[in-house]
Amino acid sequence: MSSIYVNNSASGIVYPTNTSWQIPVTLIVGANTFTIYGKDSLGNQSPSTLTTINRNRLGDIDGNNLIDLTDISLFATDWLKTSGFNYALSNMNGDSIVDLTDFSIIAKQYGQ
Repeated sequence: MSSIYVNNSASGIVYPTNTSWQIPVTLIVGANTFTIYGKDSLGNQSPSTLTTINRNRLGDIDGNNLIDLTDISLFATDWLKTSGFNYALSNMNGDSIVDLTDFSIIAKQYGQ
């Protein structure tokens, strides 16, 4: 049996298949860094992998923690698209179309 460790802990990790694993994590706004490695049944450890997941504020398409004209400009490049988004964060409500609902979300956040 092999085990996966995230930030030196195997707690909470589930194995839905023989070749996959999952762990629920809480992300803060900004960079979230995780160290991941595996161990086999003999305790041999694989090399560690450092992974960073960036969580942006809603409406902060460029990730600079400010919703401003740059975010509006990036949003505009995806206007009315239903796929092939230039910026996945343009589809703020996750309904697969960048439309007035998404615009109202970014407009409410503008300047914050």
